[in-house]
Amino acid sequence: MSTTQIYAQPRLEDLVSKVLEHYARPRAVGPVIEPAYDDAAVRELLGLPA
Repeated sequence: MSTTQIYAQPRLEDLVSKVLEHYARPRAVGPVIEPAYDDAAVRELLGLPA
């Protein structure tokens, strides 16, 4: 276990790189309700804001 322990801990450079990569991604678009459905009913069913 002690010999593989050095590989299980990320280097600070790798961690910073992954965090920057995460925040560089475009934000996800919220849910889109198809026009065929009743907007108010779907929002109530899913607990989405009006």
